[in-house]
Amino acid sequence: MSFVLCPLNTIAVLRELAGVNPTNVAEPRYGKAYDALGGGAAGREACIALDSLCAMNSIDTMIANFIKPLQTLSDSDGRVHCSLNLNTETGRLSSRRPNLQNQPALEKDKYKIRDAFRAGPGKKLIVADYGQLELRLLAHITECQSMISAFHIGGDFHSRTAMGMYPYVEEAVKKGEVLLEAGEEDQNGGGGRNKKIPLLKDVYAVERRKAKVLNFSIAYGKTAHGLSQDWGVTVVEAKQEIDAWYRDRPEVLDWQKNTIARANELGYTRTLMGRYRM
Repeated sequence: MSFVLCPLNTIAVLRELAGVNPTNVAEPRYGKAYDALGGGAAGREACIALDSLCAMNSIDTMIANFIKPLQTLSDSDGRVHCSLNLNTETGRLSSRRPNLQNQPALEKDKYKIRDAFRAGPGKKLIVADYGQLELRLLAHITECQSMISAFHIGGDFHSRTAMGMYPYVEEAVKKGEVLLEAGEEDQNGGGGRNKKIPLLKDVYAVERRKAKVLNFSIAYGKTAHGLSQDWGVTVVEAKQEIDAWYRDRPEVLDWQKNTIARANELGYTRTLMGRYRM
């Protein structure tokens, strides 16, 4: 049997038919193919098959972009040396032959591509990363008071975002039914030492996950339509989540609107460091 890789517009149609993660036994979200085949085992099997077909494109991308370059561009010692471009339009470094800046995330690296990177004899690899750098910059640029306050307090920023988005989550925190951080004291007193209070991220995992997605998505301009595709919900439901995020961060929305208006008027924007972007 032979397969032909599908163009992106066809993949979007197949994804709509398959659903989002239909193999999840606990919480399957089947697509349109499920009802079209009358549900049951036949509908489930169809959705899983279509989901596998969608995955073929990502597997091909993984092989072409990550695995083959490491195999073909290594030197006689098995080491890989990329080319770095310093003169980019955005001011960031870019990497090519191969692109070592773009490797699969740890949680998505099911083919263990990152295991190919080893330190030389007598050396160590050091992993370092800024903590939520984009969100801290967004808070600074927009002067968003709720974000700045959350960063000053510290701890789990995404849990604090969820608390600001969902009144019932905030109420649960105020009542001491859940804790924002591990090791927090019972806010209401009254025997908190003797009873184990769960964390917000455990009890309201769905809300926190949505808050985390929104924290990063909105910073990069993702729309309600895009989120509805990611979450498998209607555009109206996705917009309600976005509106809830903005309610606690009106400065971000004002900054985004003003930036777009200024770009339309002047024909360019400028970065925090003064770089012009047409």
